[in-house]
Amino acid sequence: MDKYPLTTLLALRRREEEAAEASWSAALAALRTVEARLPLHDAAVEEARSLLRGARAGAVTGGVSSSGVAASRALFVERRRDELARAQASRDVFRAGPLAAARAAEALARGGRQAAQRAREAVEKHEARFLAQAGRAAEKRDEAARDDVASSNRHRRARDPDREP
Repeated sequence: MDKYPLTTLLALRRREEEAAEASWSAALAALRTVEARLPLHDAAVEEARSLLRGARAGAVTGGVSSSGVAASRALFVERRRDELARAQASRDVFRAGPLAAARAAEALARGGRQAAQRAREAVEKHEARFLAQAGRAAEKRDEAARDDVASSNRHRRARDPDREP
């Protein structure tokens, strides 16, 4: 049977797929690391929200007080509102920046791995077709050789009827 002529290409495609798989694994690990920081941002937002609720509740239940105390309570609530806005902005920047970049890098690496896999599968499919065709050709050659031997034996018997086969 004939040897597949594109074994080097097949080996190259396999190495490319392994490299793409490693790249995808690294991108996936980086994504998981970045995603692990998201709960910290969410917790900071929830903490700021809780502090704002507490500040509002304190401002409402303060009772009768001077205008200076009321102004300082309003200022305190405003600072808590600003803290919440900063925490939300920080979370949004994180989601739009590092998290989105990590997700894009993972998707790109996944696409590269899938392309490398398809390229390897195409060469393997070509190899299977080549080997099947080579097998059929070898089978035809063997059959033709058997036919030639049988034909030769018939002709020999026809020329030499006294000879035993």
